[in-house]
Amino acid sequence: MKDNTHNEYAKRIIKVLNFIQKHLDERFELEQLAGIAHFSPFHFHRIFRAFTGESIAKYIRRLKLERAAGSLKYSDKLISLISLEAGYENTESFSRVFKSQFNKTPQEFRKMSKNELEKSLNPSLNMEKNNIFDVKIIENVPKKTLICMRHTGRYFDVGSTWNKLIEWVNNNNFNIKSTLGISYDNPKITEEEKIRYDACVELDKSIIPGEGMHKIQIKGGRYAVATIRGSYDNLNAAYDYFYVKLLSENSLKLRNQNCFEVYKRMSPDYSPDDYITEIFFPIK
Repeated sequence: MKDNTHNEYAKRIIKVLNFIQKHLDERFELEQLAGIAHFSPFHFHRIFRAFTGESIAKYIRRLKLERAAGSLKYSDKLISLISLEAGYENTESFSRVFKSQFNKTPQEFRKMSKNELEKSLNPSLNMEKNNIFDVKIIENVPKKTLICMRHTGRYFDVGSTWNKLIEWVNNNNFNIKSTLGISYDNPKITEEEKIRYDACVELDKSIIPGEGMHKIQIKGGRYAVATIRGSYDNLNAAYDYFYVKLLSENSLKLRNQNCFEVYKRMSPDYSPDDYITEIFFPIK
């Protein structure tokens, strides 16, 4: 497959992946998803598998199970309700499929996750006390149009994707308003090779995405913004701290929308100790 064709196909598949992510509770028809990608259903199925390594049905089922794992970890929802949200009418079927994916029953996974969270919250509390971590509410964050490159794999391997994106910006003399990242998966739940991340730039004017890139729009509105000072090693603890402690203590409820990270100070211009990252949590 020629590079231009490969890049165009990748852009179309990512459009479908983003659609599935936003409408995960809906029923999907093959023809509907193929139409979004502008492929015939027969070819779409094969192209989707070639790019993702999974069939459409397996991909959707995996995302629902991973979301269920997140609910078990961060909420006190009844397992029967989580089972229904994952698309299973009885907990027995859900438990069987969940165990095949995570090697633990939902009950075992929840117990293990709660123990891990209790341990991780202690360093998070120290982050807050040492002014490494603070949270504020912003009522009206404006919507953002972003040019993004998709990275699939470990979060700490995103450097080459960022290099390509920034090189394209510099070669075209574009002006960056902000640099953002969208982390779609929890590395403690999703297998490393399947973790999805978008490296994004917000530019000062409307631009057609370059090769291997896609354009997305982030909704504006009300956000809780957590500021983390220091290495990216602190980000996972910050997410845990927000989900477990701050949401419950402040009676905040999340909107059905991905969080995003804004890199106020970003490598290679700063040492890790001087990084400043803002995590935007969409709240009602």
